[in-house]
Amino acid sequence: MSLTNRAGGKTYFSLAILPDASERTLALFARHAHAHVVGTKVEWRYDPKASTVTSTFRYTTRAYEAGEAGTLFALYPHQWRNTRTPLTELSYGSVRGLMKLGEGDSFVTASRFFGVLPALPMGVDCDKAKLAGMIKAEADSPTPPVRDTYAEGKWLGKLATLIPIAEQCGADSAAETMRTKLKTRLEQWLNPREPAAGSARKSGLFYYDRNWGNADRLSGQLRLRPGTQ
Repeated sequence: MSLTNRAGGKTYFSLAILPDASERTLALFARHAHAHVVGTKVEWRYDPKASTVTSTFRYTTRAYEAGEAGTLFALYPHQWRNTRTPLTELSYGSVRGLMKLGEGDSFVTASRFFGVLPALPMGVDCDKAKLAGMIKAEADSPTPPVRDTYAEGKWLGKLATLIPIAEQCGADSAAETMRTKLKTRLEQWLNPREPAAGSARKSGLFYYDRNWGNADRLSGQLRLRPGTQ
């Protein structure tokens, strides 16, 4: 099957999957079809007394034709369950659950936040001496070479997880060794120059990629450069 868009000389078009086949829904989508989204922004604030995070999602649109200035957006279950923003009766099914359709230029969610434990407490029957020995062996192991961001993330994540375990079992020296390794490696990824020579580094660093996709739109986004070229 092939679809042909006869734009009549226009340099723009809109494509949407409708939640149902009614004329009312078609009219709703047609009204917002050419208010194209050109920007998005999320603002949030935390109320420690109420333990609530309030997030405001805003859309900026550009009208290519007369009609509504706002747009249509679908909220995930964790969003529509925590919003007072009026929504339409339309919805979509998804692998993440029912998504409800909203209309306008913003919506607000308010969610309870009860905090996150940085590490789980140690079990009462734990052999701290044996665990401290295992932690020390890991801390003293050679630092692996920089490979790619996936392998690097796994190694850094392991160190970050082991540090609070080391602190709980009294392996303070091992904890400090791993903190130093973690700090040194993160500084390396964020430093574009070799510490000794001062020359520009070409691998093992985070950087802004202005040549990926739309340079104007993506120039401010963080791109990851693999550890090896």
